[in-house]
Amino acid sequence: MAYSDTESSIPFFSEIITFKDGTYQSDSYSGNPFHHEKESGKVEIKRDTLIFDESIKIIVLSINADSLVIKDENMTYTMKRLNDSLKNKSSDTIGFDGKSFIVDLGETTRTVSYKNGKVLFGHENVNESRTSFKRIENNGFDIFIQENALPKIIKGITNDTIILYSLHKKIHKIKMWEK
Repeated sequence: MAYSDTESSIPFFSEIITFKDGTYQSDSYSGNPFHHEKESGKVEIKRDTLIFDESIKIIVLSINADSLVIKDENMTYTMKRLNDSLKNKSSDTIGFDGKSFIVDLGETTRTVSYKNGKVLFGHENVNESRTSFKRIENNGFDIFIQENALPKIIKGITNDTIILYSLHKKIHKIKMWEK
């Protein structure tokens, strides 16, 4: 399991890729609430090249036990392996749609609401929102994908607080509770 971040200070990549036994599965989200993109196929590494479906070739800059650094014609991407400790083992059901939350980002807090597949910030209404979200399960990970943001892993609930981890350059813990 891997996620991608870039050297950019602004996260914008919403994709989770699973590599297993010479195959890949990519889960991404374009922002259309009804369009969750899934791709899969063959993958192999030959010398310093990652080859998808025998036709798409990407340069491999480095590879080790927990990361893969690749480069296309425009950018360098670091793919990081997700640690199994981030899998959601909670038996509590976590629902987002139709609810408002206070989100603790460490340095600041904000109010976020989720309604009909849309993300609402502050006092924004559903007709004004241009940001969508989707929740998927992949290989035991509970993943929250939001348009124009990196994926977040939902770890579980502790004392009515939802624990998530944001994935950009390093893993950041996020706490949210229902408003």
